[in-house]
Amino acid sequence: MQDRSVPFDGRPGRPLPVAGPRPGPAGPPGQPPAPPRGEGVWAGRWQMDHDGWHGELVIDPAADGAPSAAGPSAGGRLGDYRRAGRRYDVHGFTVQHGRGLRFWVADTADQEFQAYLCGGDAGRAAGWTDWRGTPFGLSLSRVARPGPPAQGFTAADWQGVWLIYHDGRCGRLDIASVRPFSAEYTPGDDQGPLPAFGAPDGRRPHILELAIPFPGGCRGFRILGHTWERDVFSGHTSWGGLLSGVRGHRV
Repeated sequence: MQDRSVPFDGRPGRPLPVAGPRPGPAGPPGQPPAPPRGEGVWAGRWQMDHDGWHGELVIDPAADGAPSAAGPSAGGRLGDYRRAGRRYDVHGFTVQHGRGLRFWVADTADQEFQAYLCGGDAGRAAGWTDWRGTPFGLSLSRVARPGPPAQGFTAADWQGVWLIYHDGRCGRLDIASVRPFSAEYTPGDDQGPLPAFGAPDGRRPHILELAIPFPGGCRGFRILGHTWERDVFSGHTSWGGLLSGVRGHRV
């Protein structure tokens, strides 16, 4: 594949392609911290981990913005993805007022990636990618944090203690049992533990759907255990109709 990448050097450039309007600041006090506004938060180098596959995603505001060969739905060129000494064009656009990024890598034009900032933390983002109809975890960070290599993920692998990052906060998820499912979530602000309800997907056990009854309302989480590395998950939650990234690792 022809290398059309442009190294990111901090130069000012065009705005990233945007889907939809940009409304004003997010909701009233009492909701989770509002993420930084604008697509500019994505610029620069990200350590990308999708299901245990590691590479570097470089979002360059000075990229040429040429349409993707995959069609207009893939957006303009954003920069490049680097792995194992190779570079691949990345096309896509921001969504959700600049808090989310949808993109495609040139060597996997039919595989979409979706990442959302983890609340007010502009250095962490997470989400998912779909491969042949199955979602797998996607994590972006300014600093790499790989887990030990592994192959496969069973329902029993969820059992244990995890740190979970969401909405600009860090809590602890204790999963005592998978069948029957028994878990609790402890916020990082010294509040008492909350019950966590859910279960791994019966056919795809790396997928865990959770519901946590926070004082402000019950929140749903979809977290995806990385099947090619142990002790790492990614996913998303939502609040007020907006998605936010979720990341975690075993402790």
